[in-house]
Amino acid sequence: HGLHFPYPIALSALGVTFSAACCRLLTLTRLVPLTRPELAQSRAFFWRTTLPLAALAALTLALGNAAYMHLTVGTCQILKALTPAITLGLSYALRLEEPRAPV
Repeated sequence: HGLHFPYPIALSALGVTFSAACCRLLTLTRLVPLTRPELAQSRAFFWRTTLPLAALAALTLALGNAAYMHLTVGTCQILKALTPAITLGLSYALRLEEPRAPV
């Protein structure tokens, strides 16, 4: 808290920005070819798919970081440790996976 960095979300967004730049570079150099190149130039695809996903990802990043400002370190560790169990429970609840025994 003593550094008073005025742009914490910019620091968090560096990882996403680097990933986007790498993906763009790989597709431009054709090291990773696009399977449907017509979607890359489609305005409808951009407005209906790309923009909403990008906006929700940015909102998730911002709200997730804002939550850390109000939680203790112990609570954050508990939440991170519970992530696999929550993911499994949601996948069962949404019927994406079938429960199987023995685990």
